[in-house]
Amino acid sequence: MNNAEPEETLTSLEFQLLKETRLNAPFRAAFEHSPMGFALLSIDGYFIETNAALERLLGFTRDELLATKLERLAHPDDRLADAEEQQATLTGAIEYYQVEKRYLRKGGGVVHVLLNVSLIRSGTAEPAYFVAQLVDLSEQKRLLHDLQRANEELQNFAAIISHDLKAPLRGIYTMLQWLRDDHSSQLEPAGRELINKLMQRSQQLDGMINAILEYARLGSPADERTEIDLNALVRDIVEMIVPPEQFDVVILPALPILYANPFRLQQVFQNLIENAVKFNDKDRGLIRIGAERVNDMWRFWVQDNGPGISKEHQPHIFDLFHKFHSSRIVSGSGLGLAIVKRIVETEGGVVNVSSDGLTTFTFTLPAGKPNESVVRG
Repeated sequence: MNNAEPEETLTSLEFQLLKETRLNAPFRAAFEHSPMGFALLSIDGYFIETNAALERLLGFTRDELLATKLERLAHPDDRLADAEEQQATLTGAIEYYQVEKRYLRKGGGVVHVLLNVSLIRSGTAEPAYFVAQLVDLSEQKRLLHDLQRANEELQNFAAIISHDLKAPLRGIYTMLQWLRDDHSSQLEPAGRELINKLMQRSQQLDGMINAILEYARLGSPADERTEIDLNALVRDIVEMIVPPEQFDVVILPALPILYANPFRLQQVFQNLIENAVKFNDKDRGLIRIGAERVNDMWRFWVQDNGPGISKEHQPHIFDLFHKFHSSRIVSGSGLGLAIVKRIVETEGGVVNVSSDGLTTFTFTLPAGKPNESVVRG
């Protein structure tokens, strides 16, 4: 503001606001020293007050900002992004809103921000002014871009490695098959057994290569998301696995309906249930599958009465290529639980294991659909 008296340069509302903020020292200190950009805006969008963080964020001085509207600084494509929400706050339909927008910095450049806006009303409930908070998202956007690029490079690398390894592997398997089928009579039993073992190892290596490729693909967001009835999904997985007759699989009632990628959710349950069957060493196997709502998350568990997992193995059970060693020789890529962990964490959840009599794998997933780009209050 200039050096003129406030009564001559401000509206009565703005003058009253200026007096209140000057008198309210704690508010003034919090406003001025906040690391996030703050502004008070008149009902028609003009800046009334700004803090230093906002001035640094947009590159304008305080006086330059007080002479303009916030929306005039928005990217042309984003200027109307929150027009509907702003009107809704004025009518009282909502109390606040949140939206991502782009703003133009002085001297060039674009800054991505998370804009939070709330409306302050007068003692007579009339709209008085807006409080706007602008959170700089530039670093998050840069990190997200770098992560997406790294994921693309990882997928390309995995695809190349997969192709370069699988081609000679197929040739080795074909030659072994030809040797076994066409020259079996010339081989000793030990030789035939060795060929069968080599073919078996070739198939295991092929499965491991496929698992590596699938693990690399998990870094990218899932394409298809839909509502999934987990009661039906888990039943289908159990029927597909076909546990031995001596297994009891108990699916507790009321598994939820989730909004997620069906293939990835199937991978999580299928890996956990297959492991529970594969490693079980009891005469009568038992698997329990259930869920419970915990605030805005669903907590799932897959529990079994198998051999258990020692405490020394538990911290590493989700590591790449980690295999649980027991008295039974069980084939596998060593990537199943790593895939489970990566899917769950990509979806915003966590996964854990406990083993005390029964082994229980638990994981959480968000209960609702992902947040919309505009959040209303």
